[in-house]
Amino acid sequence: MSSQTQTATPTVTTAGISPARFVRRLWEVNPPLTLVGLMVTALLAVTVAGLILDQRLITGAPAWLKPAKFAISVALYAFTFVWMLGFVERRRFLVVLAATATVTAVAFALEMVILVMQVVRGRGSHFNVQRDWIPRCSARWDSRSWFSGL
Repeated sequence: MSSQTQTATPTVTTAGISPARFVRRLWEVNPPLTLVGLMVTALLAVTVAGLILDQRLITGAPAWLKPAKFAISVALYAFTFVWMLGFVERRRFLVVLAATATVTAVAFALEMVILVMQVVRGRGSHFNVQRDWIPRCSARWDSRSWFSGL
């Protein structure tokens, strides 16, 4: 008889399971990144409403377009990363990747807060060199650059 070995993390598969059960499995693998994925998915609904209801333009584009695009990409990235973590079997790699996933979750959450905050303020969020940007937002800009470097 062969003995089965358990992996360090639950394997996440999508075959024949409900979305709620799938999210629970993702949560078992990495709660922070799963939470960020769920939050930006909810934020996507808000940004779509913003695209429909808010007619403002920022740098020639609809105000809520950039947060909507970021919400889509962050959700896809977050859920894909967590799903792939479910297949990691070696404990040493899992610890490093789980830490990377958590740092990524913090960076994504910070990025989305800044993007939405800038839309609410009616300001551009990237490559903004307006005078009022520098004194108030330089710390946020620096932190975004730091996280992007990770």
